[in-house]
Amino acid sequence: MRTRAMAFPLAGLAVAALLALGLAACGSGGSSAPGTVAAKPPKAGTPAPHEGSPNAKPTQTCETQLSGFLSALQTLRRRLVAGVTYEQYVSEIEAIRSAYEAVPVAKLDVACLTRAGSPAESSFNTYIEAGNDWGECVGTAGCEATTVEPVLQRRWRLASKALSEAQAAM
Repeated sequence: MRTRAMAFPLAGLAVAALLALGLAACGSGGSSAPGTVAAKPPKAGTPAPHEGSPNAKPTQTCETQLSGFLSALQTLRRRLVAGVTYEQYVSEIEAIRSAYEAVPVAKLDVACLTRAGSPAESSFNTYIEAGNDWGECVGTAGCEATTVEPVLQRRWRLASKALSEAQAAM
């Protein structure tokens, strides 16, 4: 039986986060870039949360921007409860990867990246690690499901926890 390599390059979101942090530190000179929506000014007497603050609540835009990715992760989590084959798992990971690649990383604000994007990506990475573990077992003569299942269950719990963290940030 042939195994599929499941390691996907996931550095894009991390690079974008670093770029966003660097750009946020530079300032914008007070005007919005073309095609962006300027933030509403804060109410009088209310300090404006700094965009780069990890305590800033992600915006509705963040929820919209990450919804496909989070939905794909949630779909895998639900399907794992019912049980999937290795081939079905790989197919789900590919669907998540497509949703991940569709995230408009350059448009995410720092709060979105830190509070929701990072845990969502962690969830995805952990699901990939589980798939790699499973694929190694599938490709190894004599490896039985009982050998790899505890490893998969542990990784899936960690991935589920990170996904819940991302969803709670919305």
